[in-house]
Amino acid sequence: MITKSIHFNYKFNYSRVKCQKIYIHFIGATATSFGVKKHIHSVPEKMILISPYNSINYLAENMANFLKLNKKFVNEFNNKILEELNHSLEELEISKQVENLKDHNISIIHSIDDPIIDFSESKKIKNNSLTNVNLELVDGAKHSKSHPIIFNAVLKKVS
Repeated sequence: MITKSIHFNYKFNYSRVKCQKIYIHFIGATATSFGVKKHIHSVPEKMILISPYNSINYLAENMANFLKLNKKFVNEFNNKILEELNHSLEELEISKQVENLKDHNISIIHSIDDPIIDFSESKKIKNNSLTNVNLELVDGAKHSKSHPIIFNAVLKKVS
């Protein structure tokens, strides 16, 4: 079973559901990593993160730049995250969220030509995590989760 979002399982008593593989793209990576950490007893065998960012602050700054918003937006966005989740931005970094998943198969696939999330974010997850994270950098897929290069890389991971 490959599921794109942990929210479906979480709403339907996630603690009783055992996912075998989770495939997550971009923004879903933080939410899924956070959910998996909260339900460590139901951790999937494999997590495949596609073009993730490590920190929410990076996401906020990218959104602000893309939408030509000012620094106030970034601060308000970060404060809203802190208020809603009651965790510091550092605690919500994906590299911190996957720390307890030492015995699980975590893979990241990221295109080096991704114009939205720089592949250095995936390198941060790998380098800052205490967990063994497999990072596969590809070229030519940009930020697409359905590009054949990404699709084939995911297929190799789930086979």
